[in-house]
Amino acid sequence: MRKKHPTRGFVLIFLVSIFAVFALACAGEAGNPGAPGLPGNPGAPGALGPIGGQGPQGHPGQPGFTGFSGEPGAPGLPGLPGVQGPPGPAGKPISEQAALMVDRPTMYLDQGLMIAGSGFMPFEPVVVSIDLGTLQYYDGGSKYLYPPTLGETDSNGGGAWTLKVDGPINGLRSVIGGGSGGLSNMDRLLEAGVVTILAEGLDGSKASWPVAVMAETPVVDVIAPPSIGTSLIVAAPVVQGGNVTVYGAGLQSKEAVSIVVIKGIGKGADYGVKGSVEASGVFERQGLGTTVSEETGAFMMSIPANLDPGIYTLEVVGVEGSFATAPLIVLAGPK
Repeated sequence: MRKKHPTRGFVLIFLVSIFAVFALACAGEAGNPGAPGLPGNPGAPGALGPIGGQGPQGHPGQPGFTGFSGEPGAPGLPGLPGVQGPPGPAGKPISEQAALMVDRPTMYLDQGLMIAGSGFMPFEPVVVSIDLGTLQYYDGGSKYLYPPTLGETDSNGGGAWTLKVDGPINGLRSVIGGGSGGLSNMDRLLEAGVVTILAEGLDGSKASWPVAVMAETPVVDVIAPPSIGTSLIVAAPVVQGGNVTVYGAGLQSKEAVSIVVIKGIGKGADYGVKGSVEASGVFERQGLGTTVSEETGAFMMSIPANLDPGIYTLEVVGVEGSFATAPLIVLAGPK
């Protein structure tokens, strides 16, 4: 049997301890740390996390103070006026179908008048006047005579209207605007002979109609007895040398009649109806034609107007006593 000696183990431990002390004794002071190494490559991004819940809403902030406005600057100088452009096309009339009518072709200033219009704008206010143009006086300054107004009215929903002017029309006698030596409206009307009745609407509608003017209704002085209800109508004013249509009614059935015009003052004339019928010796008469009324007592006839321009009295004289008058207006032809 082999006997163990513990001395070998102690010797080994002792030697190791000596070498350790020697190593520690021989070690120098610690050196400075080295420079940090380069950063490593970034890692792969992590997975997206779940969306978090909405946080509580904050309170709104207080409004800021209003800034101070500066004083306005001085206005700039006006620019030069631009070049005037070309005139635009003429506009269309407000009412292209406006029309006017007077109940008879002659306006007697001692009587009334009925005027009617159509084609105006619905419910349009209308002023009716006599167009005399503009007349200027020089008597210490300029004075003007304004057109006489016959009246005012309103059109209905269809654009039609009527105006009744009560007679006598004596509101036309005064001179508006004054001026010594000037003509009054009455003087100008009678001097003109034929004037324009003008209707002007507030919305722009306009219409006109010609009428002759006489101061008083003429008194018919004839020997033929007047018949009740006989009437004579002249269609319209006629140009000198032309023909005009006249209408009669209220005569006897199949009555022979003659159309006569009073030309002026003279001695008797021939009516041309079954011989001669003397006139009163006051007027000079000229026969314009004869005809026969229908069974209804009415007739229509075209007569020549070979008369000087002016206004005349027409007479219809029937052999059975029918009689009526109407004014005839002869206008000057174009030159």
